[in-house]
Amino acid sequence: MTGITIGGLLKKIQAEIVAIQKLDPLSMDPQLFKCYMDKARVMGYLCATAGQLIEKHDLEKRLEAIERDLEQLNERRGAA
Repeated sequence: MTGITIGGLLKKIQAEIVAIQKLDPLSMDPQLFKCYMDKARVMGYLCATAGQLIEKHDLEKRLEAIERDLEQLNERRGAA
């Protein structure tokens, strides 16, 4: 699995937004337009979910680092 970043998610969703903005619902098949809109909704949902997961993962890593630092500090105080 490749690493997903917030920046990568933003680029992907921006590309999809640009593609959707270029669509003209009056000049295309309504069913095809609906498919594009459904895809856009799914992309938005997946990007939001992935963004939340990345944020939670980053916070978890930071918390683990703080816990390690506190343990080391307590060990130093105990040894002194």
